[in-house]
Amino acid sequence: MRRRSIGGLILVAFLAALAAGVLVPVRAAADPKELTVDEVLDQMNKKSASVTDLRAIAQVTKFDSTFEEKHQLRMELAYKKPDLTRVDTYKKRDGKEVHSQELIMGKDFLLRVWPENRHGELRRMTPEEMKREREDPNDPLSFFSRPPEDLKKDFDVKLVPAAKPGTVKLTLAPRNEQVKFDYKSVELVVDTATWMPATVKAMTGGEEDDWALYEFDKVVVNGGIDASVFAAPKDITIEEVDENAPVPKDDGK
Repeated sequence: MRRRSIGGLILVAFLAALAAGVLVPVRAAADPKELTVDEVLDQMNKKSASVTDLRAIAQVTKFDSTFEEKHQLRMELAYKKPDLTRVDTYKKRDGKEVHSQELIMGKDFLLRVWPENRHGELRRMTPEEMKREREDPNDPLSFFSRPPEDLKKDFDVKLVPAAKPGTVKLTLAPRNEQVKFDYKSVELVVDTATWMPATVKAMTGGEEDDWALYEFDKVVVNGGIDASVFAAPKDITIEEVDENAPVPKDDGK
């Protein structure tokens, strides 16, 4: 049975792509009816280039159609230009929220820590490997960083009515079989005041009807983040692993 893992690492692409702005209530913006798909994508693309640092929280819901189960988790995100990223994952266990994983990515390394076990794995990576991790086109959150021409090459992009005022909604349908292997469809809701993502919902490909929903809030951009936020945690046993070993995946459960 085919399963595609959509874990904390995919948020790296999102962190590098969020638009510049500040955390403010939704304010008056251009009427979505007056916008075209190209204009929306162009605004997202322009804004993504000006971010220097950010913090955000993602509430994540994943549906496993095989077992008809929903799994929920919370992710705290931090990014500092040019290449520092941190993703902390919190999951519910026995009715309590636990800090299940911490991921730190730098210029040439990936550190994955399991706080409950006081254990971590450090992986040194080549520039090519780092680029693939940060720009994986198959990860749903990378849609906010992909150039418009690249996005339209793989998907039919349509602008549809959004339920929430001050937002626009894009639906993406795969254009070829290779993309359909990963996705049935993707829905992006974008705040037109900041041109930052509000939600991302990805229907994964294959025979199953699995999906993942990311809802973003408490987004603060260019507010300043100290580099110490991205330091390795103390009192953790860190093992450096073979660069050729497979990268472990977080199943999000």
